[in-house]
Amino acid sequence: MSSALHCPVCARKLQPHPVAGLTIDACHGGCGGLWFDNFELAKFDEPQDSGGEELLDIPFDPFLKIDYRRRRHCPKCEDMPMRRHFFSRARRVEVDSCPNCGGVWLDCGELARIRHEAADAAELKRLTHAFALSSARPLLAGMRAEGGAAARQAATLGRVFKFMGIH
Repeated sequence: MSSALHCPVCARKLQPHPVAGLTIDACHGGCGGLWFDNFELAKFDEPQDSGGEELLDIPFDPFLKIDYRRRRHCPKCEDMPMRRHFFSRARRVEVDSCPNCGGVWLDCGELARIRHEAADAAELKRLTHAFALSSARPLLAGMRAEGGAAARQAATLGRVFKFMGIH
């Protein structure tokens, strides 16, 4: 296997792109895809992850014809077909990953969609917590006012909410 990695989509030589202390391989001027070695994608998949913004603007050829249905092969592992699967339970973004080395290939635009999906999930969690608090506060206040067993139950529920990150 040669040391130069080639794009699994358009066969161009991947260019090393140093970002946030790692080197991500990018298809500059070709399809605009990104290769993440095992565990690297986790450092860029959420909007608050530093460095991820740099990876959203990889130059690509908008006229390049790409067959997104074609099976891709790992740029690191010779002749190893990658598996296509959804990135998360939300089932919005499909990615290609190597069953051998654990690397992940993202087509142009998929990192932005993954980061947007993470932002949506964080907002949903925030809204759920806000709703739980707005519903629970009056109930817990009433239980505390009753005193005795009800107050102890309110204290226990308060600890459960705190454990769940709702406070």
